[in-house]
Amino acid sequence: MNEQVVLRFCHGLNDKEAGDNVANTRPKAIEEAIDKVKWAVHTHGLMFGRSRSISKNPSEECFKVQSVGNVNPKEARIDKLEIRADKIEQKLDKFEQKLDNIMDKLSVMSTRKERSQSSISRVSSPAKVVCYT
Repeated sequence: MNEQVVLRFCHGLNDKEAGDNVANTRPKAIEEAIDKVKWAVHTHGLMFGRSRSISKNPSEECFKVQSVGNVNPKEARIDKLEIRADKIEQKLDKFEQKLDNIMDKLSVMSTRKERSQSSISRVSSPAKVVCYT
């Protein structure tokens, strides 16, 4: 069963050459097949100076393997910083929403009337309370 899943994974790749090469190595587990496909794409990029993407369907996210020397480090750093800034903005929005909820609850609590204390709670000692039977 597991071998059939691995074979269908390899044969369903958009990169038929990598899929064929990996299928011929007969990996035992899907994780092993994925690693071998990533390695095939990586080595192809090193040898031919371009990156290739692998995925089962075009709509799925692609794993990109960049070849060495083709990536501008400054651009890569800017991209990472933009992603981090987006994540920070999302977290800040969530924080603001939670803070607004807390402030709303606090304003509701502050507008409530204070409850009057009962006569028993004002007595300092239980011995001073008189019980009638």
